Amino acid sequence: MQRTVLIVGFAGVQALDIVGPFEVFTGASLFVTGRGGDGYSVRVVSVDGEPVSTGTGLTLVAQPLPGPDEAVDTVVLPGGYGTEAARKNDALMDWIAAVAPRARRVVSVCTGAVLAAQAGLLDGCVATTHWAFAPQMADEFPAVTVNPDP
Repeated sequence: MQRTVLIVGFAGVQALDIVGPFEVFTGASLFVTGRGGDGYSVRVVSVDGEPVSTGTGLTLVAQPLPGPDEAVDTVVLPGGYGTEAARKNDALMDWIAAVAPRARRVVSVCTGAVLAAQAGLLDGCVATTHWAFAPQMADEFPAVTVNPDP
C-alpha cells in the first residue's frame, strides 16, 4: 500500500522547503516501485486547494487539505517568510493539530517548526529552527526547548 506524504503549502512558503522534500520522497518512491514496492503518494496541499505562491513568486499546484479521516503517513511543514501569516490561519492550524496525532511522522523544514509549535506538537520537546528565528520561537513557545545550534 502506498504511503501518503502531504507537504503543506501556503502563501510565501520557501520553494525549496516544498520542492526538496517532494524530490526526496518521489525519488525514493521511484526507487522502491522499481523493485516491486508500493512507494509514496506525494501531494502538495493547501487550505483551499488553490495554487500556492512561494516567497519568490513561483506558483505551485496544490490540492485541498484532505479530510480528517484520510490515512496520512507523513506531514511536511515547510517554512518561509509566509510562516507568520500561515500560523494565524485557523483552518490550517486546526488541520495540522487534528492530523498530526494520526500521522506516522510530522516533520518540519526551517521555520516550519513554528507551525508545529503553534499547533502544540512540540510542547515538552527539544526543537530547532532557522538560527535567526530561534530566539523568537523560544520566547513565543516556552513549552518548547529551542536549540538554536544543533
